[in-house]
Amino acid sequence: MSSTAFYESLSALERTYWHKLAELFQLVNPQKPEKGIQALISRARKASAENQSSLADELETMFQAAKERTLRRVKLLSRCQLP
Repeated sequence: MSSTAFYESLSALERTYWHKLAELFQLVNPQKPEKGIQALISRARKASAENQSSLADELETMFQAAKERTLRRVKLLSRCQLP
């Protein structure tokens, strides 16, 4: 499914997280952020169904994990910059 079609299929809650993740990912400027965001939202949906938990909780869990990984990467990249 294309990123556009996937985005159009999202609920309002999922779109909120799409935008939060897109803003977060701008810190590291990935080549295909839409693909990563799509994967995270899909994983949150799957986890919600498997764990019988709310989608909101799973989206927040995915967001927080992505935030930690992204901030670690920003820190690492800042150490690698030339003086």
